[in-house]
Amino acid sequence: MTFDVDWACDEILLDTIEIVKAAGVSATFFATHDTPLLARLRKNPLFEVGMHPNFNEILRGTPKAGGMSAAEVVDALALIVPEARSFRSHSLSWGDVISQAIRSVGISTVSNCLIPEQSGMVLKPYADWYGLVHAPYFYQDSACFFFQENSSLHQLAKRDGLKVFDFHPMNVYLNSERQERYEELRPFVREPSHLLKHRYDGEGSRSSLLRLLELG
Repeated sequence: MTFDVDWACDEILLDTIEIVKAAGVSATFFATHDTPLLARLRKNPLFEVGMHPNFNEILRGTPKAGGMSAAEVVDALALIVPEARSFRSHSLSWGDVISQAIRSVGISTVSNCLIPEQSGMVLKPYADWYGLVHAPYFYQDSACFFFQENSSLHQLAKRDGLKVFDFHPMNVYLNSERQERYEELRPFVREPSHLLKHRYDGEGSRSSLLRLLELG
């Protein structure tokens, strides 16, 4: 179980943390920013805090990048989560420069390659020439929005090979069933009470997470 924090406000992140905590399962939370909730994650022996840096502004060449290099982005986040040994970048950005940067701060495991379950491939971890161990993943809640057919979670849980699931606290909070729900509510990401009024009452990210956790 993995979760991309994606700058979720504390109330939204805490909602996901409490769901996973109640299920008593292990999970990795890929952190994007500093928050008092990191201390709560660190206290739970079943939880791991990983690194989820954002290189998008560098790739776009926007002023928001502030002239930072990829290595400087990694170093800045390493100051917030110095214990991080796992990595997934925002938008799954990757390259040799990033590999070298994350190795320099102690990252050993990378889950940065999404191979959708629809491929039918049996996934396995592998090591690269930098000594990084890669754990590809096959389920991402937001990726499911774009496929007309998705296997049931029960079927996925029985698949052979490595099975890494990825959810986003914002989607869990909204029980998103389509990308548009998130995009339409993006201006209110810091207003949980408003978002709650727009939580989907059908099959979405939240209901999928709950069903998956019930499978153990």
